[in-house]
Amino acid sequence: MGDEGEPTYTLTVAGEEKARTTAHDFTFEYAGKKAVFNFFGNNAAADETTPPTATFENGDSYTGGYLNGKRHGHGTYSWANGDVYDGKWEDGKKHGDGSMTYAGPKADDEEAQAPLAKSYRGSYNAGQRHGQGTIKYSNGDSYTGAWKDDKRHGNGIYTFSSAGVSFQGSFANDKFVSGSYNMHNGDKFTGNFRYSMPNAEGVFSCAGKSTQIFGSWTQECEEVEGGNEEEGIAAPDPAVLSLKWTTAGSTGISQ
Repeated sequence: MGDEGEPTYTLTVAGEEKARTTAHDFTFEYAGKKAVFNFFGNNAAADETTPPTATFENGDSYTGGYLNGKRHGHGTYSWANGDVYDGKWEDGKKHGDGSMTYAGPKADDEEAQAPLAKSYRGSYNAGQRHGQGTIKYSNGDSYTGAWKDDKRHGNGIYTFSSAGVSFQGSFANDKFVSGSYNMHNGDKFTGNFRYSMPNAEGVFSCAGKSTQIFGSWTQECEEVEGGNEEEGIAAPDPAVLSLKWTTAGSTGISQ
């Protein structure tokens, strides 16, 4: 509910015995020392340093700033399931720096194989992860880097905890598209990627050595159906059935 339209809620204000049932014209400006309430058009100053708490019928609650009945400024939203967001708001949505903690693992996107989000710390725009941020997953994986419209997009590094390897480079629409695949022994492959697998030209580099092997990958993928171009729905990624490496040359290898 944290980014949806604001339903009726009860508002608890420090120093008042009775909770208020609010409309959508409530403003609370919290500067740490003085609170100013504009409630149903009536201005009233209060020497309170604690922002009000809105309690929703479904068990959610929010403590923080409001502007014209919408969450604005700094505030903390707690969901009934235990999820918590603490950070900046604008026009009722997460906006600016903030942190999101999930009480239980939550799907990061609609893909069945996607890891489950555990926490996120970084920038938001209109309720979506946007800008720089770090997300940690329940399986121990993590991603630090650029986001756009709630997806990994731009430069970043995705670390796989179980394998001790990482993708470092450019992401687009949640997919790794170019950069280096860093292996646990220090070796790495640098080049292009498709469907999170190496594709086309690239180079292998050996840790601690000047050895480099140049070549290209060829993918064999399964055929997939689905998606709707007119409606902007992309087809699911196909499974990569096989990879074929063709060596074009090398350096640092004794003949």
